Amino acid sequence: MENQKMKKIRNKATTVSILKSMARVRYRNNIFLNYICKEIITSTKYSLKQIVTILNSFAILGYYSDDVNKLIEIHKINSIIKIQHFHDSMKVNLMWIFAVFKILQNTHAAYILDEEFVSKIMLLEEKNKLSYQLMLLNINGYAQCALKNYSGPFLNNDIVPDIVSTRSKQKKSYVDILELTLKNMLPSASYYKMNINTKMGFLLDAELCVDLNLNFLPVDNVNQNEDFIKIALILLDYYDTCLGDLNYNGLIKLYSHLLECKKYKVLHISYQYFGIEDKLERRISYIKRQIWKNLKNT
Repeated sequence: MENQKMKKIRNKATTVSILKSMARVRYRNNIFLNYICKEIITSTKYSLKQIVTILNSFAILGYYSDDVNKLIEIHKINSIIKIQHFHDSMKVNLMWIFAVFKILQNTHAAYILDEEFVSKIMLLEEKNKLSYQLMLLNINGYAQCALKNYSGPFLNNDIVPDIVSTRSKQKKSYVDILELTLKNMLPSASYYKMNINTKMGFLLDAELCVDLNLNFLPVDNVNQNEDFIKIALILLDYYDTCLGDLNYNGLIKLYSHLLECKKYKVLHISYQYFGIEDKLERRISYIKRQIWKNLKNT
């Protein structure tokens, strides 16, 4: 019965367009994605460009599995020789996908972050330039903190400045509420930082510090010789999560991984439990509970 439904879906539209639509509306159905991935592995009808488009949909949805990895290996898409044959914009997109999947290699990063290549990307039409700049900053951040023994180039800030993705009005409202909550929860403003430019293409919503007994510490006055835990608070609004699955999307997963590589303990504050209309006491209680639950055994 399940297979019959899958065949009907495939008859109505191509696999590529279905997955693009799922990524656009953030609908994630692991059963369907698992099935589609296995079907693509056994098929020879997809071009490399189509495979990259499919992988991009998977990355946006934060979907990665052994079958996705097998798909990449079968088509040898992780080969730097094959990557060189792609259009420049597709190369950046593919390397960003690999960063989301946590499979970006040193050779990949060195190729993409080469100054001559980056300069060509900056010549793209203005409407697409911002998204590629952010991807490059994500990849640069990955090279800086996630890759081991990386000896390749990093971004030249004169070519790609440390910009950040634009927040929606809804996200700004949640960040404002978070700041108000922390202001009332902590002894003073020195105990938290807001809207930190990570220089990896995004803003960190808030940073806190605690000692090993989970006592809050002033963020800038932490003694580096003492044991302490840096906490990164990432707010999740409706558009950061996937429909049909409470999991957050691929971009949030990438941000979280980069922050973890920078020795942060990442806590996700979901709009489902941290509402703008909630009472202050409820929001304070939720954050403290999240810190205790996630850090008590650290």
